[in-house]
Amino acid sequence: MPLFDQLSTRTDHLFVFHQDHGYTVIGTCRDTKDEAKLAHLTSHPAASARLTLVEADLDTPDSYDTAVLGCIAVFHTAAPIFFFGVTDGQKQLIDPAVNGTLNVLSSCEKSSSVKRVIYTSSLLTCQFPATFMPGNGKEWTEDDWSSEENPVLGMMPYIKGD
Repeated sequence: MPLFDQLSTRTDHLFVFHQDHGYTVIGTCRDTKDEAKLAHLTSHPAASARLTLVEADLDTPDSYDTAVLGCIAVFHTAAPIFFFGVTDGQKQLIDPAVNGTLNVLSSCEKSSSVKRVIYTSSLLTCQFPATFMPGNGKEWTEDDWSSEENPVLGMMPYIKGD
């Protein structure tokens, strides 16, 4: 059974794929009682039988311990994302991303069932043109990675290593 951390519209395709292939899915979110925010997941035909939601917070050590129990794979898809107002990239983006990832990995390490962790990058590693709209059919390529010469929306980028 896979675990998806911080389920959102960003993880819909992963969730639907695993549901459609018969997997039982555990998803984490900050508030399992927020029905409106989770409706896109709980309305899936298989959700009532094969979806469990667990509250967890990336900023809280050990909060993923219960969520990973019995999971064979963990998809770590959560990262702090700010489009505007970043005044301290290290404190607002990098530290929470690193510490959150370490918290998830720590819980996985304590679990005897987790065999694989799949970590996805933040959406902010790609640069966005001013006209970016989700669902516009754009196929992202290596040319879209942020760089110091072409920062994301005027923010200082944290670029990929060579």
